[in-house]
Amino acid sequence: MRVSTKLFFLWLGCSVVLFGPSSLQAMARKPLPPSKPRFSSWLTYWDRDNGNAALNDYADKMEHVSLFGLDFDKDERLVSAFGPLELPLKKCREIPGLAKKEIYLTAVNDVIAPGGNRLKDPVVVHNILSSPEKMNAHIDELLTFGGPFDGIEIDYENLWVQDRETFSTFIFLLAKKAHEKGKKVSVVVEPQRWGLTGAIDWKAVSASADMVKVMAYYEHYSGSAAGPIASPEWVLDITEFALNRIPRNKLCIALVLGGIDWLAGKKGSTIDFNKAMELAKQFNAQIKRDKGQSPSFTYSYDYIESGKHTVWLEDNESLQRKMDLLKRAGVLHIALWRLGNGDPSFWIGLPKEPVPEPMLKR
Repeated sequence: MRVSTKLFFLWLGCSVVLFGPSSLQAMARKPLPPSKPRFSSWLTYWDRDNGNAALNDYADKMEHVSLFGLDFDKDERLVSAFGPLELPLKKCREIPGLAKKEIYLTAVNDVIAPGGNRLKDPVVVHNILSSPEKMNAHIDELLTFGGPFDGIEIDYENLWVQDRETFSTFIFLLAKKAHEKGKKVSVVVEPQRWGLTGAIDWKAVSASADMVKVMAYYEHYSGSAAGPIASPEWVLDITEFALNRIPRNKLCIALVLGGIDWLAGKKGSTIDFNKAMELAKQFNAQIKRDKGQSPSFTYSYDYIESGKHTVWLEDNESLQRKMDLLKRAGVLHIALWRLGNGDPSFWIGLPKEPVPEPMLKR
């Protein structure tokens, strides 16, 4: 008995090292049947022309669309990055493939800085959450902007851990008021895995919101070393972590469609799929794939920004690899960042969304 016990704990210890906590959770959970996910995406203000063109082509493949359109001014008030919101909303409503589908308005904690740059700012969110009066005023402001829309989406990033509980309260109150007006609430969260505690309580937020979109990308980011944008194993770890905290019918896994270009010795910068392909062609670069099917290539400039560049990106093959894993994990909703970007063959291959019904039944 003692020998068997020792062997068991030895096996368990090795399993933790080899597989990690999330893999052990996957082993313990009853397997889910493969899913047929439904898809959504975002229309951004800075690429609205390409985004609108993509909407016209692929609207019939979308379950819902989010207008990435609200941020903050220096006085911590919401402003529309699209200008009058009636115009982009009207264009969306006129697209046949979106006629009966839901359109969300996304608020992001970008603050307009001098010079017009927009930067993620945790301070503005902290200040809003600092008192019931400010929180309620912000909720009313969100619902006013979101009046013509079917739902409100919150994408507040880089938040402080100290705001974890008050953020959950904020989503609870926002969802309560939104539901009273017949509107839904979606929350976008940054990736967590292996039991780490972030600034947003996924379980608490999912109890109030209609959907939680988990960003399953930027395993390697602009400030890190060059590497895959989101390896399949990394995406699966995040998904397993999420499935233990968010009800399956409310969970949405978000995938990115572009890449990052790293210049040796400097931070990387995001790059769209088409631009990456242009560079690969211009410099006759050989595209290689790692074991997870993520493509990459290198090129060198001899003039502006001279030096060796390394580009990692997503294409149809790498995305299909992750899509297959998500389907087998039983994920019901997949969001794609963003309209106007990505491998055209990937978009063309997405199945049509035949049922124009609300994305979730309460």
